[in-house]
Amino acid sequence: MKQQLILQFQSNSIEDYDAVIEYEYKLIELLEPDDEVDGHDVDGKKMNIFILSHNPTAAFENIRSSKLFESNNLLSKVIHRLIGSDNHHVLWPSNLEDFEI
Repeated sequence: MKQQLILQFQSNSIEDYDAVIEYEYKLIELLEPDDEVDGHDVDGKKMNIFILSHNPTAAFENIRSSKLFESNNLLSKVIHRLIGSDNHHVLWPSNLEDFEI
């Protein structure tokens, strides 16, 4: 069963928005064939990229090992959940207590 991996970014300016959109395109190239970038959403302060995956933990480890986000501090939170569920599991940072889409 596919789950939803959610990468949440800080987005305070149009430059941040543009950078996150570019990350979305890079993720499409980076992820395994079974993982699927499923779009994004934006509000004034944060932006989410949604990925569908049978193994969201492995998908995130693949992303981390690529060092795609190493050169900036926009990535702020990563969780996964069953599609349609409000219950989520924190992947990063490990001490995350609050997550809101």
